[in-house]
Amino acid sequence: MIAFTQDKSKIIEVYNANQFVDAIGPNRTINLMGTINLSEIDTNKFGDYYRIQNAYDGPELVIHHIEYLNIVGVDEYPIEILTKPRYGWVLVFEDCKNIMIDNVNAGHFPDKGGCTGGVFYFKDCRNILINNSIMYGSGTEGIRTEKVKNLQCNNSIIWGCTYYIMTLNNSMYIEFNNCKFNNNEEFDLINISTCINVEFNSCEFMNNKNGSTRINTRTKQEYGGCYESYTNDALFDVNESISVVLNNCSIKNNNTCYFLRTENTLELNNTVFENNKFNKGLYQD
Repeated sequence: MIAFTQDKSKIIEVYNANQFVDAIGPNRTINLMGTINLSEIDTNKFGDYYRIQNAYDGPELVIHHIEYLNIVGVDEYPIEILTKPRYGWVLVFEDCKNIMIDNVNAGHFPDKGGCTGGVFYFKDCRNILINNSIMYGSGTEGIRTEKVKNLQCNNSIIWGCTYYIMTLNNSMYIEFNNCKFNNNEEFDLINISTCINVEFNSCEFMNNKNGSTRINTRTKQEYGGCYESYTNDALFDVNESISVVLNNCSIKNNNTCYFLRTENTLELNNTVFENNKFNKGLYQD
């Protein structure tokens, strides 16, 4: 269990995106009282702990060099955090410590993301806690980490993402507890590279797919996808990592080329497989 202390010395209520960025700072809890549409941020704004950068088709909010920040949706159901740029992340965190995200529903609107636009991106961060939240497509993926130590995601959902479920790079001590990963697509879905101690506990992987086929409009025949020798996408792609484990998980109704790119890179404990199609087999190698 990953544990760290959250300092809640200051509480600020916000009702829109401009109030949200004005509230960003250390040692505080930002209570989201309504939908936060990040596309409405005044792009001329700047602060000591955030910047607004161009993401090809619009602004992207980066929160940086901050400690003890809690972002909490205050409602019975998760509060929405939205962004419009398809190529931008919903929220990027750089060089941050002790960050909590609780009860939020984050993603892109109205068009599907492409190329680079995921939901939460953590770079050079420590002690990240995500609780009771939803990360959805049209984001390209729900979570990406780069050089992160201690991230715990509890009782949360990643669904409908258009390229991957998540990418974990050069990170350690990552936990997903009682999470659901449903209806995501298109390439290797869970990508774990050069990581140490990654656990999925009591998680559900359901209705995810990759290697999608296309229909020839003239012949009406399927082509591409797992039918092609060059398409080898898997549900899990684990590389150069130590102790990547699934405990008490369920893997159901997935349709992918492979379950796992390389055999013996993933430990399975009491994990149930049901009604999956791994079109080229369990393992590529």
